[in-house]
Formats: sequence, structure tokens, C-alpha cells
Amino acid sequence: MEFTVDNQEKANVIQINGRLDAVTAPQFEQDIADYLSSPENNLVLDFADLDYVSSAGLRVILKIAKVFKVSQFDFSVCQIQDHVREVFEMSGFEHFITVKDSVADCLV
Repeated sequence: MEFTVDNQEKANVIQINGRLDAVTAPQFEQDIADYLSSPENNLVLDFADLDYVSSAGLRVILKIAKVFKVSQFDFSVCQIQDHVREVFEMSGFEHFITVKDSVADCLV
């Protein structure tokens, strides 16, 4: 798994490529710790190139959602591929995480 960060005016956009699983989730969580310690902007996770998410990946996403729920900033995800969206729906994540079609929709 690789990711890139685009610090835009309205949000920090993190595009994840590959798999977010038990192997990659701990490193991803560590790498984005600065965004979670004290949020200073909205956060968007772009899943256009996310091929797979496991329960370990969902745990990291849940942690992000909890941090942003008590902050003044918004957290959203976008461009979820159908097979990843199924995992989101089965786990109930779409009920408490904002899901948008595109990055542009998240930045409105």
C-alpha cells in the first residue's frame, strides 16, 4: 500500500493505493498520526485506487472517524470501488462516515 497527501485549502486529501490490511494498516496509522493528533483541516480519504480493506484497515478508518467526530473539522471518504463499498456497508460504516462520489464533492 502506498498513499499520497495533497494539502489543499479546504482539506487534506489522502489517496490510498493498494491494500489496507493487517500488514499495511499499522504503518498507515503511524504515518498519518500527525493528522489525528490535533486536526487542523478537513480530511478526505480518496479510495479510487484502494483495492482491498480488511478489518485492520476498517479499525484505522474508525479511529480517524472518532477523532474527527469530536473536532471542528469534517472527515469523509470518496470514490469507493464497489467491492470496498460492500465491506463499508456490511460493517455499517456508511451510517457514521460521510461517503461522497468524488474529491470535488468532499471539498464543497
